[in-house]
Amino acid sequence: MPQSSPTARLKTLTSHLAATPSAAHALVMPATRPPITCHILDTLSGLPARNIPVTVELLSPTREGKIVFEAVTNDDGRIPAWTAVSSDGNGNVLDMQALFETFEQGADMKWVARFDVLRYFADRNIKPFFPEVEIRFLTSGFGSDANGEERGHWHVPLLLGPYSYTTYRGS
Repeated sequence: MPQSSPTARLKTLTSHLAATPSAAHALVMPATRPPITCHILDTLSGLPARNIPVTVELLSPTREGKIVFEAVTNDDGRIPAWTAVSSDGNGNVLDMQALFETFEQGADMKWVARFDVLRYFADRNIKPFFPEVEIRFLTSGFGSDANGEERGHWHVPLLLGPYSYTTYRGS
């Protein structure tokens, strides 16, 4: 991996944080974005972190069985859509949007996002200190307003390095 100055890496990272999705990226986005989205940027290279498996699991309110969704980051390091790993008590596959709609409007939901980063770094001959990143967060206030405007959205960005990571509430 070519070495670059901290200033160059910071400039690249900043451009990715501020960039709007490209036209090609927009074509693969679903018609409606899911209530939860993620984005991973590699702070070592300053580039999007692609092909990282991510799962999100609903921790509370509890329901029958585990409620888990999975995805893999795309070339832009983003999760534009989730696949249900679990089903409801009747064997129906869950859709994240529909799941949010089954809860009382404005209900708090506690989630955990797990980013499996070990292979990502192993492919770059780096042994990370953190093989997995786990982020717990709360979604609150889902539901349309009186005009039927867009419902709640929670973006979980991950700035990832082999020896550190940070996150924040994105937009």
